[in-house]
Amino acid sequence: MALGSVNGGDSLTSTRSHGNKRVTPVSLASDWVELLSALHVADNSGNAVVNPGALSREAIKVLKLAGQGTALELCVQYISGEAWTDVTLQLFGFDSGKSLGNGTPLFDGAKCRPHKLFDADDTHELVFSDVSASDVRLTITGPATYNFTAIQTVDCRGATFVMPTVKTAATGAGSANLRLLGRLL
Repeated sequence: MALGSVNGGDSLTSTRSHGNKRVTPVSLASDWVELLSALHVADNSGNAVVNPGALSREAIKVLKLAGQGTALELCVQYISGEAWTDVTLQLFGFDSGKSLGNGTPLFDGAKCRPHKLFDADDTHELVFSDVSASDVRLTITGPATYNFTAIQTVDCRGATFVMPTVKTAATGAGSANLRLLGRLL
């Protein structure tokens, strides 16, 4: 029994009793960008981050969604052969149309409320691990061979800005070279 058929490669036509409704999958073609360096520094001394608007360290980059994307894919880039311990991250969304002009949200409380972002398993604290035996590798001529952790995806929940924070910092020889990368879907 066929549930539907693909027409023209761009839509699915349902043959269910509720009628023929078209569904077109949409995904942005976006580049990976660095969202956070210095994953070896905890933003709240290893405790859960509860006031992300008070953080101001230079390594944190606030991503402005600009009305594009509803989800954010994340992975950690690291240098192959450099060991590191798990890093636990927390991502927050901010509901504000205002910024300081450089992409940083204007944290003014009433107009810029932070909210926790979650993955599909309703997890706010995302753990990234060094699994160098199976992580994807990319050799770049000159500097190094980089590995990339498994991708994790969070729902942006209508946020205007997304801000990553470090709950539990990575340790080990390679921890200072870790970078959190993200791209919008």
